[in-house]
Amino acid sequence: MNRKLLISASLWFAASLALAQSPALTIGQKFSIESKVLGEKRAFWVYMPEEAEQQPCPVLYLLDGEWNFHYTTGLIRQMISSGDIPPVYVVGVINTNRNRDLTPAGPNGSSNARFGGAEAFLRFLSEELHPFLDSTYSLQPFRILAGHSFGGLFTIYSMMEKPNLFQGFIALSPSLGRNSEQQVQIAEAHFKEAGHPTQRLFLAVGNEGGYTQFSSEKLNRILHKNQPASLTWRYRHWPEENHVSITMPGMRMGLRYLFEGYNLDHFPALDDFFLVQKHLQDLSTRLGYEISVPETQFQKFVGQLIAERDLDYAFFLLEKYKEAYPNSTNLLRYYGDAHLLKGEVGKAKEFYVKLLELAPEHGDIQQLLESLK
Repeated sequence: MNRKLLISASLWFAASLALAQSPALTIGQKFSIESKVLGEKRAFWVYMPEEAEQQPCPVLYLLDGEWNFHYTTGLIRQMISSGDIPPVYVVGVINTNRNRDLTPAGPNGSSNARFGGAEAFLRFLSEELHPFLDSTYSLQPFRILAGHSFGGLFTIYSMMEKPNLFQGFIALSPSLGRNSEQQVQIAEAHFKEAGHPTQRLFLAVGNEGGYTQFSSEKLNRILHKNQPASLTWRYRHWPEENHVSITMPGMRMGLRYLFEGYNLDHFPALDDFFLVQKHLQDLSTRLGYEISVPETQFQKFVGQLIAERDLDYAFFLLEKYKEAYPNSTNLLRYYGDAHLLKGEVGKAKEFYVKLLELAPEHGDIQQLLESLK
């Protein structure tokens, strides 16, 4: 073997060895628990957002996890990054007997080994899976259930059967025609009653025809007719999607609807700090946990006030900024700029020096300090 071939072979071997030794790319963690309710071991996969290390997060229970987990976690990550939704855990529940677990018992409680086990499966989610997750992770009280086809049927069933377990629901192409539209009929009586907990539903179907589309439209008409005070919902018919392709756009639209109001970029009329604060207080009430004013909003309004030389209001908001984000280095920059514009050079330099101690990469601040000597 000549010298060039020997070198090429060595480089190829080294690269192959490096690839073989590289750590696996993972997007979640696999678990299983012995279910006493179901009498079997049940597996589930958990995606934990990076932000969960600093704060509790809501959780999405995802049915048919083996099919839906990978695209949903990627979608969640993208939507968190774009500011459409807050950080969210995803729990993909893996099937053992899908037809049994996701279908409610028929009329008069009839069920068999193949269908009609939804009551037991819902008990598993409520009495076994949720306590495990709640003791393992730091969760907010806002829980979402999402399902497609039979999973969508189970989602609608759960919303009425155990209304306190979940607060948000995404039902995509739900098989509501099953058992002669049993769940649609139950819904007509259920939503005439008062006193249900607050819920939010996203219901969608593709261009499917048959009972899936017909029964979903019928459920939507029932909701419009009864206008239940406890439920806020949105119905979407996608002519350009079919029974399978609806899952990804449906999940995206459903999540945006459940967290509607979270992305402040969609509300240009919120052009004052106190309008933003009131908006997020209302959203917090709906979700059941506090949504804080993002640091970027403080920066937006303080920076604007400094640029407009409205320094009294700027200092007022800087105090609120400090209460919310006391360890922010960006806060030091804004304090320095505000004091400098006010003519308080000594105080400005104190903030700039502290900023450089904590974040020495700010070379422009070093140059500014030198110009202030």
